[in-house]
Amino acid sequence: MFLLQERFQKMLEIQEKFGDGISIVTPSREFIMEGELIKRSARNAQIMTRILVLFNDSLYYCTKVPATGKYKVKQTVDLLSTHLEDPDDEIENRDLAFRVCSKSKVADFQATSVEQKEKWVSTLTEAIKNAIERNSTFGREVTILGETDIGKIAPVWVRDDAVTMCMSCTTAFTTLRRRHHCRACGKIVCSNCSSYKAQLEYDDNRTNRVCVNCHKVLTMGRTKEHKGANTKIRKLADSVLSGYLNFRSDSTKTWSKRWCMLGEDFTLHVFKAKKDVKAQTTIPLPGYELSENSSEENDKNGKRVFKVSHKGLHGSFSFETDNDETLEKWSRHIEYAIKAEPYPDRTSVSSGLSTPPPSPRVDEKMA
Repeated sequence: MFLLQERFQKMLEIQEKFGDGISIVTPSREFIMEGELIKRSARNAQIMTRILVLFNDSLYYCTKVPATGKYKVKQTVDLLSTHLEDPDDEIENRDLAFRVCSKSKVADFQATSVEQKEKWVSTLTEAIKNAIERNSTFGREVTILGETDIGKIAPVWVRDDAVTMCMSCTTAFTTLRRRHHCRACGKIVCSNCSSYKAQLEYDDNRTNRVCVNCHKVLTMGRTKEHKGANTKIRKLADSVLSGYLNFRSDSTKTWSKRWCMLGEDFTLHVFKAKKDVKAQTTIPLPGYELSENSSEENDKNGKRVFKVSHKGLHGSFSFETDNDETLEKWSRHIEYAIKAEPYPDRTSVSSGLSTPPPSPRVDEKMA
């Protein structure tokens, strides 16, 4: 009895902070947890403070109004359509971060300690589980939407620093050519590829800016292609190994951090950023040779370097790793690709490249 009175008193205290504009006190609602976390933006490195208030049926994202101490509600999510995920690999302080995905919103939050993160994750997970179980006792079904339900569920926004080009037409971004997020799929596109409007179910059917591809889906293919659209972006083969490496070609002489991906088709793709849809450099490895720099060169600055080159082509490509383990992993897989042999633990590879091509071609565009 005392516990119920304490919880009800807490509800009244939070209601006072919310003000008269929002009513949170209902017979079935119970307060669970309240705390301050950092919200991380996908658009830039900006961090914002948010007060999270968790009830047994919903989660409120709030900001604190200066001087008054009251809360301004920024977002409310229903626990029945909410789940937790790990944030992107590139996010700063990833070990302290977690992602809350709901039908109407996807947000990354960062705790101040591992203990605080674990407490929020475990408490949220339990609250979501209990809300679903409680809802099922009333005979109501909970619909879990997937990523393929474009417009029905809030997308995860691609981070600005994860791409250097439009994910639709591959046009490079500059200080004048800005990035735009599609509100339907979360991809980053240029102004031409995002000059479309569509109603999105997750946003109460309000009209939002969407990309050309999502507009096609949402309007059942009635979208007209604009002149800059690139409908022939090549789909890459499945990746067997990927990661950030420092990259240098004979034509550039300087090292640059690049996302490298080794495909099952024995091709090494080098991207300027992780989620770019077109490779900066493409190297079909069969027929190439692999070499590692001398110990003296490798030990400089604690880096490890390997190089691929071809007798019939001028120039070579060098890759710099942080440690011996990474060097060994990449070297081992590249050796298999050079011989066009199945990779370790892989029983099959993409068809059509089981033997080295007669005249390898390197497609390279250095920016």
